[in-house]
Amino acid sequence: MSSYGKKRRVNENKVEEADKPEEDSSEDEIENIDDEESDSDVEINEEVQIEFEALPPQPGDADGITRLLQQLFGKAHIDLGDLTKTILSQDHVGSVVKQSADQLAEDSDQDDDESEDDIFGFISVINITKKESPSTNQLKNWIFDKCKKCGTQSDNDQLNSVLEGGKHSVGFLITERFINIPPQLALPLHKSLQKDLGLASQKSPKFNFDYYLMISKTFKSPESSASSKTSKQGKESKDEIALFANAEDEYFHEESMLSFSFPVSEEGNLAVGGKWSGDDTELNVYRTVMLIPTTAIKPIIAKMEKTLAL
Repeated sequence: MSSYGKKRRVNENKVEEADKPEEDSSEDEIENIDDEESDSDVEINEEVQIEFEALPPQPGDADGITRLLQQLFGKAHIDLGDLTKTILSQDHVGSVVKQSADQLAEDSDQDDDESEDDIFGFISVINITKKESPSTNQLKNWIFDKCKKCGTQSDNDQLNSVLEGGKHSVGFLITERFINIPPQLALPLHKSLQKDLGLASQKSPKFNFDYYLMISKTFKSPESSASSKTSKQGKESKDEIALFANAEDEYFHEESMLSFSFPVSEEGNLAVGGKWSGDDTELNVYRTVMLIPTTAIKPIIAKMEKTLAL
């Protein structure tokens, strides 16, 4: 994959020695400098060029995949270790994103705690209509519980019909990455995944999906959050969500046949948690569940090609 620039933010709590005023500076000048520099975050427009490559998941990626799952699920009662094992057991489907081996070899000033086994993101699909592992059952129960609390009765009925009706095959589509990874990576990852699924479905019918279930990290304004709590009629409005952590998830949301959101702002230890701001408005953190027909994947990728092409 190509190289991308990442912004790095540096917090400076005090003025460096080289930046201190000369001893003969006036008191007024010193006060002005102190006012400008003290307790401020200075954003350094420095680009760090990193070349990424997508590779099949390997056993050594287990810890990295589990950490990324943790930022999605937070405190949910789901065995993420077991979910990771399921992902690794189908290493012919999906990819992990790593820094290229060639660049790692050349990067002599790499931090000591960095490793060539570090992963920056991954994408995969798990069949959740097959009762193959404890974690997939826990995942479905967790989603059903959230839907009962935060979805509509129509959402509940439709979700139960698709997941438990026995007539449809549903894949849990997982695409997780660190938040500062450029969204342009999404397009080649999704294209590669669809190619993997095409090949895998020729060998196993469990990869022939009718629907994809996705969970997206999203953010809402307090006004939208309050109205969504009281509104129990109809499909979730596309305008209720102020921001998607993964930009491409908006296209999946547009093509979804069902969607509902539930708040996670009160949960700590979320990598993409806390309070976010958009247009000077404080945003609340949510997870949005979406059910997308597989027939919608081509138009979704077409939208990504228009906005996220490299």
